[in-house]
Amino acid sequence: MEVALDAAACPAWIFANAGAVGYYRTSQPAAGVIALHDRGWKLLTPAERLVAFSDVAAFTATGELDVDILLSRIPRLLAERHRVATGVATDLATRARRWLTADQQPRFDAWIRATFGPGARALSWQPGARDDIDAERSRAALVSLVAASGDPALCATAVKLATSWRALDPAIRMPVLTAAADADGATFDRLLAAVPGESDAERRNDLLRALAQVRDESRLHKVLALALDPKLELRQAASLLTINRDIAQARMVAAYVREHRSELLARFPLDQGRAAPLALTFLRNCDAARRDDDAAFVRAQFGTMLGAERLIASGLEALDQCIAARALLGPRLDAWLARRPR
Repeated sequence: MEVALDAAACPAWIFANAGAVGYYRTSQPAAGVIALHDRGWKLLTPAERLVAFSDVAAFTATGELDVDILLSRIPRLLAERHRVATGVATDLATRARRWLTADQQPRFDAWIRATFGPGARALSWQPGARDDIDAERSRAALVSLVAASGDPALCATAVKLATSWRALDPAIRMPVLTAAADADGATFDRLLAAVPGESDAERRNDLLRALAQVRDESRLHKVLALALDPKLELRQAASLLTINRDIAQARMVAAYVREHRSELLARFPLDQGRAAPLALTFLRNCDAARRDDDAAFVRAQFGTMLGAERLIASGLEALDQCIAARALLGPRLDAWLARRPR
């Protein structure tokens, strides 16, 4: 439909979802989006600002808008200082990491530290006496993101806190352990040695999930070896294989599963439908060059498993979406990074 605007002249900016109550996206040319964010932003409600940003993110993902517009608006989203806006911003940065090549990652991490770092360092790992619900809910996502980008202060604090990890607040325990195990080899070794003797189920789960996210290949292999330990409960063993990882880690896991396929299938038998975690490791690497070979391998090795057809179809759909996003947005992110000061 067409809507006639009751105005004497063309408005300086337009937001077409008043109150943020409509279930639809609003597309505008880049100039219109920039005008909305530069001139209309302060006049929108917090909910409307979230919707405006979400629209930009959606049309950036389709290629209709450039990544410059989206990423340059993240500081404004962080300035909202509430958990929903912070969560949207950190989720976007986390997703963007999956579209980057290894040589792009250091420059993107530098941007994360510059953009998200002040807020993360202000919150730090430990809850403060005056924290409100927004600070409490934002802490894990925001501080974890910046620590993963290599922030030295946050990583050093995580290593220090991990010396008494059992006493940590459960809300921050796994993020602290994830950062500490990734940042320091001695801490990783100490935490790994603690796994067999940890009797508390919640602490054990946090410990395993944190260790499984290390990015050093030799350390990661030590963690994955726990999946073969019959003393480890099967659900916990599966979590070591299926936890969300970046592309480089996903490829390491797939290589490990391929190398130890026989031993792993003894723990996760095909005829009981328990091999799903093994199959999915090959469909998470976002690699166009390996897509067809990995798909054929999964069908050949896991095609007889109970529920395999649906599992493989959904896994391939997610893989194809990641590959398409990376092909579209990777070069745009590279161009954006190249324009940023070193």
